[in-house]
Amino acid sequence: MCIIFYTQNAYSQAKTGVKLLAKQDYDGAFAAFQADLNSDGYEKIVAQYNIAQIYATKEYANHVNDSAYAYIVKAEKAYNAVPYDNKKKVQKIDANVKNIKRLKREIAKAAAKYAEETANINAYNHFLTYYKGAERVAETKIEKKRNIAAYKMALEAGKAQAFEDLLTTYKDSYKKKNKDLYIKIQKKHFEHYVREKSWDAYDDFANKFAYNVYVRDSMKTNFDKVRAKGTLQAYKDFIMQYSESLFVKIAVDSIAAETLKSNSIDDYEYFVGMYPKQEDCDDLWLKFYDLYKRKHGKESIKVFKYTYTDFPQPEVVDADLNKHDTEAEKRAWMMTKSKNNFEDYHTFINEFPLTELLQEAEEGMYKIIVQDSIISQHEYFLDAFPKHARSEEMWERLYGMTFDQFGDNAILVFDKKYPDFPFKNKLEADKKAIIEKRKANAKAKKK
Repeated sequence: MCIIFYTQNAYSQAKTGVKLLAKQDYDGAFAAFQADLNSDGYEKIVAQYNIAQIYATKEYANHVNDSAYAYIVKAEKAYNAVPYDNKKKVQKIDANVKNIKRLKREIAKAAAKYAEETANINAYNHFLTYYKGAERVAETKIEKKRNIAAYKMALEAGKAQAFEDLLTTYKDSYKKKNKDLYIKIQKKHFEHYVREKSWDAYDDFANKFAYNVYVRDSMKTNFDKVRAKGTLQAYKDFIMQYSESLFVKIAVDSIAAETLKSNSIDDYEYFVGMYPKQEDCDDLWLKFYDLYKRKHGKESIKVFKYTYTDFPQPEVVDADLNKHDTEAEKRAWMMTKSKNNFEDYHTFINEFPLTELLQEAEEGMYKIIVQDSIISQHEYFLDAFPKHARSEEMWERLYGMTFDQFGDNAILVFDKKYPDFPFKNKLEADKKAIIEKRKANAKAKKK
């Protein structure tokens, strides 16, 4: 009698929980279902299913997707263990229980979406571990994204060990999901290894990583002959003859190393012209920049900036330009003040838009414009300095000059030519007066 009473009480708790959940009373429903978790009856499966559903609901204050998944896994396992003929008894308590697999997939999809939005290695790995097998499509997508993110981290580290760790941890995953990246990682691993430890470490690398694409490449013997010569021309000839070989990248690195030993600007111009985006060549670029300045003088800095756009440290060029511009600015300002005309102020402002003398230059230009009374100069000033303290005064002058030179017709279309004119009310009043005056004149002629 006691067992029957417990089962009936739990059964009513599950039913109560279902009703409360339908009303979106998540806390009440949670409490009701929680009371059934220690039950030995089918209501426990219903409780697990619905607690999973509550945890998965974003509107629930304690929404936690991992908890939702933990409960739906328990519910699914218990439901699968129920004999087929008895499954309807579970569904009699809550018909939605038959949707366990669908809810499990929805929870897994939500977890995958969260991992994608978080977009870091830990989030990706958590999904792949905790939700393993729950949603195959999402799992494949997340695994590929994890692999790409891990590769980018290794690139940022820029060390052979970073790529070695990557292969140690995710080698099988790259082979199955990101084959192109798998090859790239092997290449980067070898290239950084040789760069850090020298070519003498090749045999050690080959013994450790026999699967590496470089180790399996038969061109190594030919490249050894080139290395024995160790000249720029030998490496260039190798690249020309074996342009598709993996060892081309190593040959280019070797050319970079040999170029750095040279003081001939021609060698540097060759390298940056042929391999402008070659990695880890900052030292070579900086030496080339120094040689370039020595050969062509300080006046060539701006030419260098716009010619060699792949220069990896543009801030160095900008710093030199700023120093150079300061001297040029002083000379230009002295000349501008001496000539004191619109064209020179215009040239100075265009040449040195960030000058500390801008306000003084604007004032000098303003005085010239007022003195010359030329419409095009007024237009330039208003376009170049729309928020200038004297802009309204300049607008009034332009308006008056337009009327004086072109008459009523120019005022009627003034706002079309100058839509930023600030005195809209005045313009409308003047246009109205002109139109009325014309009507009056027309009537007078008829009489």
